[in-house]
Amino acid sequence: MALAARHVHAGEPPAVVVAAQQPVPAWRRFFAQFQNVLVILLLAATAISAGLWTFERDAALPYEAIAIFTVVLLNATMGYVQESRAEAAVDALRGMSAADASVIRSGERKNIPAAEVVPAGFRQLGLGKVIGVPTPGAVIGTGSYTLLDGSTIRTPGTGVWTSTGQNMENYGVPPDVLIDNTPTDFVKGRDAQIEKAVEVLKQELAAGSKR
Repeated sequence: MALAARHVHAGEPPAVVVAAQQPVPAWRRFFAQFQNVLVILLLAATAISAGLWTFERDAALPYEAIAIFTVVLLNATMGYVQESRAEAAVDALRGMSAADASVIRSGERKNIPAAEVVPAGFRQLGLGKVIGVPTPGAVIGTGSYTLLDGSTIRTPGTGVWTSTGQNMENYGVPPDVLIDNTPTDFVKGRDAQIEKAVEVLKQELAAGSKR
């Protein structure tokens, strides 16, 4: 969601939070591909085939050993590439993690996801128009409790209300201008919501200059 007058992305789908991890060196990820029972057996077969060729010398080169090792190497390379792509996807998700907003709750300062409260506060303060899609209305915090039989239950523990007393759970913030980013926009690398926000802002500036 874009806010006309401020370049802020909020009200996006429920936040994706990915814990940060220490990066694994590329060489370690590559050699990890060989830590497989089948791969170890193939490497053993490669060594045995090369050993037999050393004693028998029935060919110019140990073709069988070379063929087996080539298959193992290709398998490791493909595994490494797939793992690298997966890590890149995780990094992309990490970059999509929602920002937090600092609010006062029961006299104490708390940090909560900004996807809901920023558009609501932006509108209530009259800072500009909210542009995009309705926010999900997912703001509660839950806690897990263990019952006597060993099972667990999750119950709401915290919530978010506007300054007017409206509970924001299940009641997302509707935009002033409804517009969504389509898969085509994503492929083209464009943000239709931001573009619309800039368009609306220019219109408001032009209207203000005529007064």
